[in-house]
Amino acid sequence: MLKDLFAPDAGTNGTFDWIFEHTCFCALQPDRRPDYVDALHRLLHPGGQLLAIFFCQASGPEERPEQGPPFAIKVAELDRLFTPRFRVEEEFVVPGIGPDAHAAPDLVRRLRRQGP
Repeated sequence: MLKDLFAPDAGTNGTFDWIFEHTCFCALQPDRRPDYVDALHRLLHPGGQLLAIFFCQASGPEERPEQGPPFAIKVAELDRLFTPRFRVEEEFVVPGIGPDAHAAPDLVRRLRRQGP
């Protein structure tokens, strides 16, 4: 089944128990991030979970759009986008490895969908 993630579809709303996110969020233009969070909230049933690996930005100036994709994000911005629609159940950091690893670590979060 192939569908547009951003197109509302009554046939899939609230259908999923789990969604695994890796590289979709960081590939989107930053101005589409709120739409992405809306889509995940719509697709998960209440109490459904999101397991996500986020490409985080190290401390410093904000990223410019021409620096991606992938587009890194600061943890504070993740919190702003996902709260209160999702609650962080657990998280941990995965440091970059190898000569091509980016400077900032990846952040793994398990989030639970809140509300109706």
